[in-house]
Amino acid sequence: MLFFIAVNEVRIRIQQNLLHDKRDNDYTRLRNASRLLTTAQRNQSHYWARRYKTTKERLAYVLSLSPDLVTAYDALQEFYLILDEKEFLLQRLSLTEWLKTYGSCEIEEVHSAANAVKHHRGYIQNSLKYHKSNSTAEGRNRAIKEIKRNSYGQHSFENFRPQKAI
Repeated sequence: MLFFIAVNEVRIRIQQNLLHDKRDNDYTRLRNASRLLTTAQRNQSHYWARRYKTTKERLAYVLSLSPDLVTAYDALQEFYLILDEKEFLLQRLSLTEWLKTYGSCEIEEVHSAANAVKHHRGYIQNSLKYHKSNSTAEGRNRAIKEIKRNSYGQHSFENFRPQKAI
């Protein structure tokens, strides 16, 4: 998803600014927070809470390192909230507001992701409205291509079939 990439690119940019001292605590915490930054708040677990600080404390510390990271993280979390809406009209209105907010963002990564959403808005709204995807067709297409790839060097399908037990 574009927003994973945007948040991760912002994190990497900030991390590269801290690159001069890899043993720096901020560098390490930022590097280890990549999954935490891209996970929806509703799905964040407290698995490491006994060993480290709680998830909220870790997230608050990492977000305090840069205002750009806060903006990118907020954009991603707001998009998750749009996806969680039950009614299509509310999703459409929320998406419009989201585009107004982040379409003119000064952070290049977030602005780029917002422009991509604006460009593909019709497709995104159709997927939200009808809850359908072409993943089944893509999966079968991938399986057929894999069978073809494995069959190179075979002279005929009859020679290939016993090997793969089709």
